Amino acid sequence: MKKLNLALMAAAMVAMPGVAHADPISTTQITGLGGLFGVGTSYNVTGLSLGDTETATPSLPTAFTLTGNVNPDCSFYAGNNAAARNINFGTIGVRTGSGENVGDAFEMRAPAVVNINSGTAGCNTRNKVTITKLNGVDGMTNTAAAAAGFDSNQFTDNLPYTVNANWTGVNVGQVGPGTGKSLTVGDNEASDDRDGGAWRSSFNMLVTIGTPNLGLVAGTYSDTLTVTLAAF
Repeated sequence: MKKLNLALMAAAMVAMPGVAHADPISTTQITGLGGLFGVGTSYNVTGLSLGDTETATPSLPTAFTLTGNVNPDCSFYAGNNAAARNINFGTIGVRTGSGENVGDAFEMRAPAVVNINSGTAGCNTRNKVTITKLNGVDGMTNTAAAAAGFDSNQFTDNLPYTVNANWTGVNVGQVGPGTGKSLTVGDNEASDDRDGGAWRSSFNMLVTIGTPNLGLVAGTYSDTLTVTLAAF
């Protein structure tokens, strides 16, 4: 008995790129005159195979877009309650000795200073650091002094002061290690500010009340000093 070996090429056809169309299968072989005169014989194969539904893609990269949002935020730790932000210089000493020269009597003995340090401050985006004195260039003011009255050539009812702030940050548009940044609001300034990029570090302020060349009217001197970190 003779064996008939048929090699089917379906696997190869699947691997070949193609588009959606019909692949006809047609093979005809004739020996001799074939069926025309009854001499010899013939062999015929006919069929149909559908191709791919679309062009095959042996490599198909698929990109996924991942998104999320981080809200802009600024932080400044200033104690757990308002009492921590109520800074009292106590008695601001003046020259009260009876033997003082008349040009020195009742003047401040020495500058008064206070250091304010926050261990955690900063913003996670571009930001502005602003330091503002509520009373402006007058600084700490004795609001009751005017009611008592005083010789303005010899006495003052306000204490101008300077604020020096320091932290570690970067400039706007800078990407790199932070460096020391500073902002000074002089005793002749009401407010000042500085822009920067995202930063986080400790924040230190040194407040210095200078000694005016006038006597101080008795009473309470006060002002509100505000530090604002604002994203923009």
